[in-house]
Amino acid sequence: MANWNRWGLATGLAAALAIFGTAQAADSSASGKVDKKLEESVQKIHAANQAEVHMGKMAQQQATSDEVKQFGQKLEQDHRSLDEKLTQAAQSAGISLEGKGAQDEQKDAQKMMEKLQGKTGQDFDKAFVSAMVKDHEKDIKETQKAAKEAKAQKQTELAALLDKAVTGMQGHLATAKQLEKTVGKGKSASSSSSTPAGSSGASDTSSGASGSSSSGMSGSSGSSSGNGSWKNDSSATSGSSGTTTESHDAHGSKTGATKSSSPSGQ
Repeated sequence: MANWNRWGLATGLAAALAIFGTAQAADSSASGKVDKKLEESVQKIHAANQAEVHMGKMAQQQATSDEVKQFGQKLEQDHRSLDEKLTQAAQSAGISLEGKGAQDEQKDAQKMMEKLQGKTGQDFDKAFVSAMVKDHEKDIKETQKAAKEAKAQKQTELAALLDKAVTGMQGHLATAKQLEKTVGKGKSASSSSSTPAGSSGASDTSSGASGSSSSGMSGSSGSSSGNGSWKNDSSATSGSSGTTTESHDAHGSKTGATKSSSPSGQ
């Protein structure tokens, strides 16, 4: 388990922002300049992506729950991919990713990571999932607002990307809310549904009906098959079965009853 510290969190996040921002600044005059409000919104989204990447890594290393670890991996992958695309779109729009918006978001992210850093075990799992619910609710609102502003300023490429980002973050939010109900309560996210969810590599059927779960994340399915995410940890109940047989004579009277109990499959 990695030894996270405040200096490492601050410098790591700041360095990531600086790398993207420096490359961006060189091309900030390549196209029509957007207004300051939209620029700051994009800077915030960029910094939020970087923070999610770092927090996703933290979850993979510090979480106790496999589902939280997998969620952290998904956050890291999705937000890294989104930020690469956002950087390209911002470059085309002449937006610098360094500025007040990025700095303000970075400060908020550092506070959140420092709080999570001091927690371990299930306390970390619960705090992480709760933080992701609040964080994604905030980020979705910010991104929706930025998309609207981009459309108004005829920044079609940027607006389209931001709309897609909203869809992806809504998927993350749905997963975080589902995990919030189950983490630390002896349940899995998929088993909280009334319909059984299929586990990775196996099917779970009952009387001809089968269940499946989907995370709703942008660009990929979070179903339990394939990547093992949100797998159903409920115990199988097919360990043994009991049968009772009775025989009757010609007059319908019981002549004897036998009861057997044998392990399933024997």
